Amino acid sequence: MSDSALNEFAFRLVHHHPGRIRLRSEALCGAENAAVGRVCAALEKAPGVRRVHHVERTGGLVIEYEPGAIEPDSLILRAAEAARLGGPVDEREARRHRPADLRWLVQAGRELNTVAGELTGFRADLRLIVPAALVGMAIASFIAGSGQRVPRWDNLVFWSISLGLRFFRDELARAARPPDNAAEPPR
Repeated sequence: MSDSALNEFAFRLVHHHPGRIRLRSEALCGAENAAVGRVCAALEKAPGVRRVHHVERTGGLVIEYEPGAIEPDSLILRAAEAARLGGPVDEREARRHRPADLRWLVQAGRELNTVAGELTGFRADLRLIVPAALVGMAIASFIAGSGQRVPRWDNLVFWSISLGLRFFRDELARAARPPDNAAEPPR
């Protein structure tokens, strides 16, 4: 396989545990592969690397290293550069860090909050209404017993308290701070 063809591939991070990294690339499949030699040589020269093992059938690399002696990211980048491959790709990480487009949900929440404010004469908004509704559902769940199709009352109370604390975090923090003009307490 020529070096230009190797650029089409990238490493996939298959597994990482402190002291052991497993990478895979189709570009490293097979025994007669110049890239494998370059990668193994580059990694074996790295400080803290104990062993590098190539799995011919899968194109895998198992890198055993001393945690703390070298950073795992440094090892992966060193391997990618030596193989002339693209950087590492971890599909799980890529999916997890890809933000969902929820702008429509945020906008709908803002509009609903505006409507709630108008209906209450701007005395309450969703930050107060949602936890209060959960408390109401908790009371109904407690009275109705366990045969109903609503969450248990204690879960609803927990959710209500959690949401209330989250929604009113700034107000609670301001209330907990002493006023700027307060005298220092006596020692």
